[in-house]
Amino acid sequence: MRRRTLLLWALSSTLLLAPAPTRAFLWFGPARKTALLWVPAETFSDWEGVAAALARHRKLAFTAALSPSMASPETRALLQPFVAEGRLEIAFRVDGDPVLPLIHDHPETPRPQDSLELLSAGLARHRQAWGDVPVGFAPAGGLLHPDLLPLLRSLDLAWVAGGDDHGQDRAHRGMPLLRCRAVTTIGRDLSAVDVEGAGGAEEVIVLDEAGGAVPEGAWTRLLFTSPRIKAATKRLDRVRDASARRRSGEADASGTGRWLGWTGVEDAWSRSPEQKAAWRLYGDTARAVSESRNAGAGPKAVAAATASLRSAQSGRLYRDLAHAPHEKAEEADRELRKRLIGVYKALRLPTPESLLVSVLTSARTPGRAFDAGSGVACRQGPNWFSCDNPSPGPSVREDPRWRIASFRVHWDEETLTLVYRMGRLSASSAASAGFEGLVLGTYIDLNHVPGAGSTKLIEILSDDSIVREDAWEAALTVSGWGAALHRATPRGEAVLEHRAASASDTASSEVTVSLPRTKLRGNPALWGWTVTAAEPGEGGTSLRGILAERVLQRRLGGRRTTEGKAAPGVRLNAVRPGKSQGL
Repeated sequence: MRRRTLLLWALSSTLLLAPAPTRAFLWFGPARKTALLWVPAETFSDWEGVAAALARHRKLAFTAALSPSMASPETRALLQPFVAEGRLEIAFRVDGDPVLPLIHDHPETPRPQDSLELLSAGLARHRQAWGDVPVGFAPAGGLLHPDLLPLLRSLDLAWVAGGDDHGQDRAHRGMPLLRCRAVTTIGRDLSAVDVEGAGGAEEVIVLDEAGGAVPEGAWTRLLFTSPRIKAATKRLDRVRDASARRRSGEADASGTGRWLGWTGVEDAWSRSPEQKAAWRLYGDTARAVSESRNAGAGPKAVAAATASLRSAQSGRLYRDLAHAPHEKAEEADRELRKRLIGVYKALRLPTPESLLVSVLTSARTPGRAFDAGSGVACRQGPNWFSCDNPSPGPSVREDPRWRIASFRVHWDEETLTLVYRMGRLSASSAASAGFEGLVLGTYIDLNHVPGAGSTKLIEILSDDSIVREDAWEAALTVSGWGAALHRATPRGEAVLEHRAASASDTASSEVTVSLPRTKLRGNPALWGWTVTAAEPGEGGTSLRGILAERVLQRRLGGRRTTEGKAAPGVRLNAVRPGKSQGL
């Protein structure tokens, strides 16, 4: 009897002392392991230190997410022994860490085809470097989008890391979508306490040095400097092990909407004024690539432009614009604009003036505004402004000869210069300015007084006019034979005041006119500008293109004439670059 009592007492003591399995790091008992995903910056170079840390901590196992460009022969030689040993897993990242949902869903120029090509080509390079073994994917910031899931599944990925989807285990046709949470340190280095306390409801903890959640090199420093880290390393393992531990019956992730990233923030790459300005520049450049391809640009030029555009998709550039120290933000600003300018050079197009101005400056000063009256995007500097004409869309068939791609004005004390960039310019050896088949009209509202001036378009055959609120006091007509500046009489008639030469560059499809400042005094950014492109013919010209919002362009491009009847008139609005700036 005494022996049975002692046995029961010993058993009850054991049950009381044995802790339940948990994700927390405990000093005793069978604690549940937590997978660790390390995302180093692409500029990380201390691979000898990583190998030394793995050799020092013999129980340590984790996953490192590397892009193909990081897999140099020297790096592979240092890490492969630990991969073969089963303590290190190499996950796949796309070069440059583009934020795929932002590329896929860009509001102006979505490019889902880039996701397909970047992922497919990058994964092939990864497998060439590390071998054809099961591989997981770590998207930038852990950001996913349901439209990308079928593509990721087709690539035969072992797992995909994402944010926490309300604590649910998710999958797509058997491909695990792992719930991850990034360790975040603000203004300090990583500590062992951060790692010990990170295990929670998520399946994976992330040390995202590339995304700035922890300082660059923090993981390697911690492995060598913290006396407490040795115990914590025994509780860590690879992401593939966390995936293998999954229970069956995960919810399907199709159609769940965009996930939050593993920092819990979706718009860390797109919310600041600097980032918004940068994404607009990217969208303008992406549209130039699409338009050039549709206009018949050569395959080599389009391929080179596409490569430059994709280099400008790097998530690091947009993150640094808002979250890095000023010097690093300036470096990202220069690098981004250089890559976007490379697109225009590859297409042999003139570089927009917006790319010559710092994003950091233009985002905080009058550098870009969307005019409420015209819907045309304009950027402005101290002595210039530039307006990019939005495309009316694929449903409208435009002739590039009369498409106004952009309109720029710059000035000093002596000269006012107007630059029109067309979709295409027809060269002429007879015309003094070197182009033909085009008459440009620029109607300027100087005083902002409704009806004070003229609403008529000069020598336009159709019943088109300018709205009364934007009536013009000065108008400039430009052709291959020169330019003419007119003034409006009190009765609304056009009277010639000054003639000027016009010039053209057919390679860049630009027409330029310079006028003396004595003829047009004041601040051009405060004026209203109505710009038209017309086809010359017998007895007058026919309106073909305008600088205006998409709706108005579609109305002009979609109208039809019937036998013996004129086309319905279009009422044009002026573009006012300084309007939304309160100037």
